[in-house]
Amino acid sequence: MSTIYLQQSDQLRQILLDNANKLVVVDFYADWCGPCKSVGQLFETDLLPRYKTSLVLVKVDSDKPELESLSNQFDVRGIPRMIFYHKMAIVDDMTGYKPDAIKAICKTYC
Repeated sequence: MSTIYLQQSDQLRQILLDNANKLVVVDFYADWCGPCKSVGQLFETDLLPRYKTSLVLVKVDSDKPELESLSNQFDVRGIPRMIFYHKMAIVDDMTGYKPDAIKAICKTYC
């Protein structure tokens, strides 16, 4: 299982490069956000165990000032917000907790 908690904005590019052949989900969240917790639980209990070698979850805490530039770059206006990357390109983008849609994207790219 691969979950990475981003500490600095400039780490994202390297993570995408290192995992270019995997589905990388960049998850903008906050600790106080109920739907964000549901997204995290879906990945931790279902999707990451199922797609161990082909899925990477990158958690971006929207409340951390040092990660604010990423929130601005992706124009995050609501959370949870997920940006799905495959082969260094954005393949999908979603705001809100939509478990069926998240599972479908993972199934397609993993």
